[in-house]
Amino acid sequence: PRRRTTMRRSQYPMSTAALVTALWVANFKVSQPPEGNLCPADAAACHFSTSYEASRALFRARAADVSAACGATHARVEALPETAPGVNTDVAVFDGCSGKENCPTLVHLSGVHGVEGFAGTAIQNALLDRWRESCPPAGTKVVLVHAVNAYGMAHGRRWNEDNVDMNRNLLKTGQTYAGLAASRAAA
Repeated sequence: PRRRTTMRRSQYPMSTAALVTALWVANFKVSQPPEGNLCPADAAACHFSTSYEASRALFRARAADVSAACGATHARVEALPETAPGVNTDVAVFDGCSGKENCPTLVHLSGVHGVEGFAGTAIQNALLDRWRESCPPAGTKVVLVHAVNAYGMAHGRRWNEDNVDMNRNLLKTGQTYAGLAASRAAA
């Protein structure tokens, strides 16, 4: 009589899952562009970076290009003070208002959730790429804030250096915002 061998039910699904995962990881590693290659075959990927440092460098370079193309009086790029060693939030301002009050203003923030900043920065880089050819629309002000939670973006986490989730750190209903003036005066 032939002896039947049976595979335990849990072995087969685990083996398949392991194989699929291994193939996906191998494909993912192969498909990642080298850091120096900004534009792989997919043109939309030109706006993404794989690290905070590369993202910051790309944002600053593209903002400087737009600043040069649009004139120094029209644009500026500033680094806010470091929140942790080597970690900054950068701000690019393009002011096409010509001194008008109540000018329409676009404010775009990236990286409030830290690790999710790469998608927001890609949007900013796409805008900056477009504006290298033509400045932001006349009669508008544009403020791009790169990496609001720069520490979280640099360290692959949602929380900042003080372990605060900036998107969940809000006032409760009924609480009033007293502002920073009182706390600064007390200091």
